[in-house]
Amino acid sequence: MAASPLRASTSVIGKLFGNAVSSAVGFGAGVAMSPVLGPVVRDIANKVNSQYSFVFPEPGTLATGVSQGQVDRTTAGRWASYWGLGDDAFNALVSIANTGPGVPAAFDLWRRGVIDDGGFRRAAKRGGLEQEWIDALFKTKRAMLDPADIARGIHRGLIPDPGLLKGAANPGPGKVEAYPQYPIDALAEAAAHGFEKDDLGVLVGLQGNPMGPHEAAQAEFRGTIEHNDYLRAIAEGNTRNEWAEPIFEQSRQIPTSTQFMENALRGHHELAWALDQAARHGMTKEDAFVLWQNAGRPLNLHQITQGLAWGAKYQPAAGDNPDPWMQAVLLGPVRPEYYELQHSLKYTLPSALYFRTLQQSGVLKAADAETWYLRLGWPPELANQVAEAYAKPRGAAAKEASASDILALYDGEKATRAETLAALEALGYPADEAAAKVDVLDARRVSSAKGTAISDLHAAFRKTELTVAQATAAVAKLVNDPATAPQIVTAWQVYRDAFPPEAPPVTPPPVA
Repeated sequence: MAASPLRASTSVIGKLFGNAVSSAVGFGAGVAMSPVLGPVVRDIANKVNSQYSFVFPEPGTLATGVSQGQVDRTTAGRWASYWGLGDDAFNALVSIANTGPGVPAAFDLWRRGVIDDGGFRRAAKRGGLEQEWIDALFKTKRAMLDPADIARGIHRGLIPDPGLLKGAANPGPGKVEAYPQYPIDALAEAAAHGFEKDDLGVLVGLQGNPMGPHEAAQAEFRGTIEHNDYLRAIAEGNTRNEWAEPIFEQSRQIPTSTQFMENALRGHHELAWALDQAARHGMTKEDAFVLWQNAGRPLNLHQITQGLAWGAKYQPAAGDNPDPWMQAVLLGPVRPEYYELQHSLKYTLPSALYFRTLQQSGVLKAADAETWYLRLGWPPELANQVAEAYAKPRGAAAKEASASDILALYDGEKATRAETLAALEALGYPADEAAAKVDVLDARRVSSAKGTAISDLHAAFRKTELTVAQATAAVAKLVNDPATAPQIVTAWQVYRDAFPPEAPPVTPPPVA
């Protein structure tokens, strides 16, 4: 059997200091007491210790090393035995050295489902907690909502209101599905953080914002709220209270700067007043005067032309263009490069019919007529073709159009028959053709009169105002062939039989 390290160290000491260990101890004690011999003895001891190692880690340190995986279990057990510890005792030390993750980490593992209830209890026990505290901690597995989150949940209708809200609560779903409300006891949840009902009420009151300052002012203007309500909207919002009244006045609606200028332009106020009012919007008088210049509008070019023709006078202001048409162009929204083009449109042209008449009458040459057609906006090719066409001698169609005008004058009794025949013959009609045209017109006039008379007779016959004999005699005088009169009246009779006239109302006899 191998000698123990303790026995080996004793034999070494015996060799150095004698056979009796007690003698060596006594000698060592004496040497230690001698300042002169101390260094020599220490040197000898260091040499012995380096050659013969007999000091080992304490058992508790060895158990910690095994628990942390830093020391081999068998070696640690052997070294612990040098201190007199058996395997059971050393295993107990190792179990003591095995710790858990700590209570905070154990809570996370437990809540995430990584360890079960028993695992959490073991971790808490290894943290040195007594059982009563472990039982209390076991009841706090569910984390409580933050009080601010509770307040927001109440405000948004996600948590039942314990009587802290003002006004209507979240009304619930309409056409859009509402987020569900969860049965959480808001007061108990807040109490877990040390908040009482009043504390939670303050947090609920801090949720959301009141009506904005400008909106609240408008609501008071409309009579929806009172001034105290407006002041409360300021106090409950993020605006400092001392700004309430300035904001209230600034919220009043006033006309725009442009509207002030237009009001003065219409003669309701002077320009100086409008400039002062525009200053309420922060505009300088110089800037506001620009609005004044832009507000007025000139007459259009055609109106200017008509007004001058009536003898009206153009009254330019200082700096205005002396040409009224050009001043109107300058005041309009036309870009400068178009000024001359717009200025040229100051006259209104008649329709092309008048130019055609002038051309056919020889007043306008074809080239002049073409220019006027172009000024009407016609395509150049069309303007040229029309001008050339009307420059040619009048044909039958043109002559016929003139004859129609002459006959219209005759039919309207603006010309006699003799004058009409002379005018037709001047157009180139032979005398017999001219007479035939006038006769046709006369015949149409007679035919129209006959038709009217026959129509009136028919109306009277339908009303039974004429007998068959009377109607037949009258019609015979209006038709070329008197033999057709009975046939016409017979047709009327058939119509009257089919649609007899209504009987006249019976007048009651007068009361005696």
